[in-house]
Amino acid sequence: MGISNAFHDPSAASRKLAEQAAKKDAEMADEAAAASTKGDRPAERGYDLRTTPKTNAEIQAVTGGVVELTPQNWDQHVRGNKHVFIKFYAPWCGHCQRLTGPWKQLALTVGEKPTLRAKVVIAKCDVDKYADLRTKWGVQSYPTLNWFNSNMTQGPLRKPYTGERNYDALFKFLQENSRNRVKVNRVFAYDMLAWKFTSATDIAYRREVVDALKRSLESEATHESHRLAGDVYLKIMEKAVKKSEEVGVEAVGIAYFEEEQERLTRLLKDESLSDDKVNEFENRKNIVDSFAKQNLDPLAGMRANV
Repeated sequence: MGISNAFHDPSAASRKLAEQAAKKDAEMADEAAAASTKGDRPAERGYDLRTTPKTNAEIQAVTGGVVELTPQNWDQHVRGNKHVFIKFYAPWCGHCQRLTGPWKQLALTVGEKPTLRAKVVIAKCDVDKYADLRTKWGVQSYPTLNWFNSNMTQGPLRKPYTGERNYDALFKFLQENSRNRVKVNRVFAYDMLAWKFTSATDIAYRREVVDALKRSLESEATHESHRLAGDVYLKIMEKAVKKSEEVGVEAVGIAYFEEEQERLTRLLKDESLSDDKVNEFENRKNIVDSFAKQNLDPLAGMRANV
């Protein structure tokens, strides 16, 4: 069963823990609400949450639990080679208490999935207690959820979570952000070749364009990022040349590439795809756009502004 089905088929352990602790939810919420009169605390966010709270001991027995972050262990976890999904909270916060269930269930799922456990940590940080961390990360309301990328990931360290506060939405966000992806961007020079390729009326000229692209990729002067992108352009062109040999150049024109766009869009909706396949299809779709009708002439926009 794929990761995407985990929410719809929770483990027996998860269900049992939820049943045992469900009665505690109302008591926890009442106690938190009564304690939430402290005047200098950040505002609570009013979310209507479904919860399945479980005790730390029960969760830790199954998965190792939600990691409690402190100033002493912060760098060990957040600056490590795993992604860290953090709940900034305060013990007196009623809405934080209501998020306890989904958050622990998220930890349970990560603990049960070796592929996730190897690259994701579910954590929490009491920033009512550790005010320096609250100030450093700009926590202004409770709970605040932030995704911290691993030190192996290019791009920004932190990404705020602004979605719904339920397990399904949280898990979807976790899946999307824990995938190992290498983004391939379009290259203007190769867009020019794509335009020439699509505009060609005979297969011989298309082969010449393919040869020109190969020479660029073999050049030592070509930047590695351009080489990665060029490989995708090349695969698209070679596939189109092969198709042209079978059915003729006329049948492999703009409409062919637009159909390829639609096909890749459909494939990307398949939640069972591996991370590598998602990465491959996203990059291919991005590059196929340069062959499609709306992008046929890469100089059109420049001429329109002259």
